[in-house]
Amino acid sequence: MKARSYLRGLALGSLLLAGCSTRALDDAGTGGGGSGGQGSGDTGTAPPFTGHYQGGGDFNVGFIGGPCLTNTDCAYDGGYCLTEAEGFPGGMCTLDCAQYCPDQAGATTTFCAEPADLGTAATDGLCTMRCNFGAADTGCRPGYQCHAIGRNDEPSTVVYACVPGEDSPYQPTACEQELAARGIAWSPSLYATDHPVDHPELDCTIDNPVWIEPVLHGVPFRGSTLDNEPAWLFTACPHALAVDDAAAHAASLGVTDIVHYGIYNCRVIAGTATLSEHGHANAIDFAGFATAGSTYYSVLDAWEDDQPSPVTPGGALLKSFATGVFDASIFNIVLTPDYNAAHDNHFHCDLTPGSHFMK
Repeated sequence: MKARSYLRGLALGSLLLAGCSTRALDDAGTGGGGSGGQGSGDTGTAPPFTGHYQGGGDFNVGFIGGPCLTNTDCAYDGGYCLTEAEGFPGGMCTLDCAQYCPDQAGATTTFCAEPADLGTAATDGLCTMRCNFGAADTGCRPGYQCHAIGRNDEPSTVVYACVPGEDSPYQPTACEQELAARGIAWSPSLYATDHPVDHPELDCTIDNPVWIEPVLHGVPFRGSTLDNEPAWLFTACPHALAVDDAAAHAASLGVTDIVHYGIYNCRVIAGTATLSEHGHANAIDFAGFATAGSTYYSVLDAWEDDQPSPVTPGGALLKSFATGVFDASIFNIVLTPDYNAAHDNHFHCDLTPGSHFMK
């Protein structure tokens, strides 16, 4: 196994972070080499993972967006009930807000909406919940629908959130329907075309952007380090299906946790003027894999360079994962540490159209 030097690691870090620029309408996380996209709910860059719901009934019970008859049903500081008589089917727990709303473990992420978007004449912003297609087929409670709305006093920040009504429900794409068929919790996203800082002539566009839950086939996806909590993944929908397939393959190898360096990052490939597939949220960087007994194999430390048949448990696991996702055509491109020094600490896996390459 080839030794990796400290200086080489520093150079690699600089390459991974070069040219990072992100801008999504719903504050999408900044993944794609060097960032795990961890967020902190309504005030952060990505919804925290708050569980995978089943069925299409009421959820967020007792919290923002949940059903209520009276204020006592909204058991959190400042909470009160917008009743059915006020135009909220089954009642809706809310909270006055300026721009942000609190989140709660086990509940769908919240959003501070303009009162008009909720059909009220209130003067303050009102908290609702974001759409969660892991909780219901419509993304919302019965009587509500998933619409793109702006943040109170910050209309440029737009997310999909639940509003009263059922006259114009969100229509999932074929890819999003496949996510639902697989039982993956997901939420639609919005994205404004961005440009790498050093290459404004290039466009970072995303095909069908979505958020997906970060626990797939029982395997949590953790950003940057094994200690981080799993957070929802911002990605192009077709890439989301590939990530799900990769998780299934990892689980078949006995993997219990995956550490990744992110998906979306509007940047060029280091040393070139070519847009990275990360700029299309069409690539993921796998940094390491944990197995039962909390054994962690990082690509940096466990990969056996230029070895077709690794001899160590970690080397064998990493080789099996990389060759498996390539041979099954889960990803079109798989770049390992054998490719170049810039990939010494991760596997870059993407869906470059018309390509089929691994090294």
